Amino acid sequence: METLFNILLVIHIVFGATGLILGTIIMIIRKADITHKKIGFLFFISMIINAICSLVLAYFRPNLFLFTIGIFSIYLAITGRRHLKVKIFTIQKDAMLYDWILSGTMALFGLALVTYSIIHQNLIYAFFGLLSFLLACREMYVFITKKYEPNYFLKSHIGRMIGSYITALTAFIVVNDIPYIPSIIKWIGPSIILIPLIFIWQKKYIKSN
Repeated sequence: METLFNILLVIHIVFGATGLILGTIIMIIRKADITHKKIGFLFFISMIINAICSLVLAYFRPNLFLFTIGIFSIYLAITGRRHLKVKIFTIQKDAMLYDWILSGTMALFGLALVTYSIIHQNLIYAFFGLLSFLLACREMYVFITKKYEPNYFLKSHIGRMIGSYITALTAFIVVNDIPYIPSIIKWIGPSIILIPLIFIWQKKYIKSN
């Protein structure tokens, strides 16, 4: 069992590092060209493998933080890619059962985290729980009403893929406990720096479409 754990840990680290490198490259290179799409796909695969490994590792050695980051990263990566590739409501007209299960599960997971955070008075899990719940509910609202703003899918793609990158970067900084960096900065630093870029890039690339 220890050998399996170590193998999974290596895979987790390798694909986590690969995802962070690819994600950084994606944010630098020109968007929407063939290179962006190819690297973006590799980033998506890296994030999924990394996150799945984190879930298994968290099972072997119970770690709620690792498990939470894994679930959140998987959700953001899958929905971020799916919204751009499939454009659920413009091509298929209706969300598939797959979409309902994904969003419904995430909403329940968010509520569970919020409940846990209240019981244990932990703001970190309250943040992740509330964000998970709101994102999933927003998605299900669109499923039901089919009311969505122009370029909803492009905005969602940009926001959720960068969000997946932020969660991976935050986990890397926190888990490795990089010295000389205050704890609060380790937790919120990546979000403070990168979330404004989400809005900048959304505005920029929506204008070009």
